[in-house]
Order: sequence, then structure tokens, then C-alpha cells
Amino acid sequence: MVVGTGGLAGLIPIHVTMGRLAAGVRGTVTIVAIAAAAIGTSPPLSWWWVAPTLVVLVAWTSVYVLVAWTTGVRPWLASIDLVIGCGLCLALGNLVPVAAQRGTSWVGVVASMMIICAQLAGRPLILLPLGVVVAASFAVGSQLGHRPDDGVNYAITMGIQAVTAATVMRIAIAAGRVASQTFDELQEKEREMELEAVGRADELAHLRTVHNGPLTTLMMAIHGEHDGRPSPLLRRRAAANLDELRRLAADEPVDADPSATARLDERLAQVIVWYESVLPTPPRLPVCIVPGTLVDAFADATSEALENVVRHARTDRAVVELEDDEGTVRVTIADHGRGFDATSRSDHHFGLREAVMGRMVAAGGVAYVQSTPREGTTVVLEWRRG
Repeated sequence: MVVGTGGLAGLIPIHVTMGRLAAGVRGTVTIVAIAAAAIGTSPPLSWWWVAPTLVVLVAWTSVYVLVAWTTGVRPWLASIDLVIGCGLCLALGNLVPVAAQRGTSWVGVVASMMIICAQLAGRPLILLPLGVVVAASFAVGSQLGHRPDDGVNYAITMGIQAVTAATVMRIAIAAGRVASQTFDELQEKEREMELEAVGRADELAHLRTVHNGPLTTLMMAIHGEHDGRPSPLLRRRAAANLDELRRLAADEPVDADPSATARLDERLAQVIVWYESVLPTPPRLPVCIVPGTLVDAFADATSEALENVVRHARTDRAVVELEDDEGTVRVTIADHGRGFDATSRSDHHFGLREAVMGRMVAAGGVAYVQSTPREGTTVVLEWRRG
């Protein structure tokens, strides 16, 4: 096999590749042979011999090229080709002038290509002896046509060509088998890696659900409830988290309509209300309608960003802005807290890496975090329409 442009899925069988090579060579050589025959045919040669021979050669070559190009060089195709080659060689004296027989005539060139291309079928036990027969036929035809050197030397060359082509083809077939086995193993490995990637993505999705749901709700309860009685909003959020955990435990699929839309501004307003007791957050939320899956991603990432403000920023204010401008939906969460060095932030910080950035990327968006020590932090969530 050889690799096509489609990677592992685009493998081309070696017999098809060799067939296209043979089709190109045979077609080109036949065209050159016709031109040489037309130029070299003169008395005592007769067009009653040359013309029908060329017609048969062109017709057969057309069939050969079509079959070889589409299905490869089949044994039956190569066998017929060699039989026709024998006929050409035996009729050498009627097709090529004696003077032209001193060099390599068009009949010799065509016969050589027939012998070489036949071995591309990969059946040396059948086609190699036939190739030798063609070479012997050339020697016999040369003697019948009174070729000065009896054609023996060129016949030997043709026999060597047949053996060499058959040997090279056997090596290519063996290499192709090894390559095919290797690519099969690579494909299997590729499938295993894809399954592992899906498993990791599913695991991360579950971790985000737990992190953005129950853990965040628990932190809200710790920060916001001081009299021992949870607020109605907190109770509703806890109930929603409990339903989500039950769904995860039961491994129930989420039936999401990809065409459904929702109000992002309303969902963000709900998230902001959850934090209003501990973090006054002046919202700027114009009406914005996006796919429902994006609403969840924006809301979860915004909730995590606000939770990080409460837990780490050491400030009691944050600003949430929503923009829908020129096909880009953007949510910005900014505070003027203590900030941090974003260039040295640990990659193991799950909240930023997965609950914010990973959550947005999984939904088809992106997230950026900009922060400077003592100057605050800005989290930007973006999704481009279309």
C-alpha cells in the first residue's frame, strides 16, 4: 500500500498504484510507436501489414490503459498483452525496415514495455515465463526479418528486463504487506487514542459539572449564609445541583436541541443574583440570544470567575459586561482585587484551566485571563457567531 492525501484513511492499494503506472507507460509508448511506425514505413514494407497492426495495437492499448488504471494490472490483462507482444515480435520483418532493425525499433520498445509492465501484476510464476517467450519471439522475428545481428542481444536484454521487473515487484509486494500491517496497527492505535480522548473529555465534563455546581454552591453557602438558614435562591441552586448529580450517577444522556436558543442576558443576571449577598456586581446586560448550549457554558464560566473573585481577589466588587458586537458575543468579568502573576500561574489551577477556559472551549468558544498583581483580574469569554 501507499499513502494517499487522506492519511491512514486514504491508503491506496499497491496494485492500483502499479496499474496506473503501467497504464501511463503503455499509453505513452504506444503513441510514440505509432509515430515511429508512420514515419518509418516505406517500401518494401506494406501498409497492408502496418496499418492493421497499428489499429489492433491502438485498440488493445486503449482497453489495457482503461483496465489497468481502474483495477490494476490483472494477470489476464498482462497475459493477453504478452501474447500480442509475441505477435508483434514474430511480424518484425513486416513492420520495421531492415535498416531500422540495426538499432532499437519501435516493435522492440513496445515489446520491452509489455514485458516490464506484465510483471507489475505480481504473478511471476505465470508472467515471467511468458515474458521470456516474448524475448525469444523477438529473436525469432529478427531472424525471419533478416536482422543483421539476429536480435539475440536485444532478446537477452528483454529477458533480463523481465527477471529484474519481476524481482522488484516481489520486493514491492513484500514491502507493501509490511506497510499494510504497520498502517493497520497505527489505525488501531489511533482508534484507541480517540477513545481515550473521548473518555478524558467526558471525565473533564463531569469534573466541570461538579466543580461549577455542588462545589460552587457549597462555597456560596459558606460565604453568604451567616444565620444558619439558606436563602430560597441557594436552596433552588442546591436542588438543581442534586438533580445534576443524580443524572451523572445514572449516566443519563442530556437531550439538548442544537437549534434551541436562550437569553444569555437573563441567565447571567441569575448567576449575578446568586452572588449579590457577598459580591455586589453592577451588570451591563443587553438582550442577547444564543444557542442554549452556549448559555450554559457562559453561565458556568461566569459563575466560576465570580467565585474566584470571592475566594481570592480580596475585593467586594466586580463588574460583569455583556456585548454582542459584529458577530462576537463577549462576556467580561473584571475586578480590582489583588490579582496574580498570570505568566507564572500554575497549570494545575483547575478553576481557571478547566472550569473557565476548558468549559468555553468545549462549547466552541474561547476564554482569556488577564491579571497583574495588585491591579486586578479580567476574564474574557468569547464566542463567534457563524
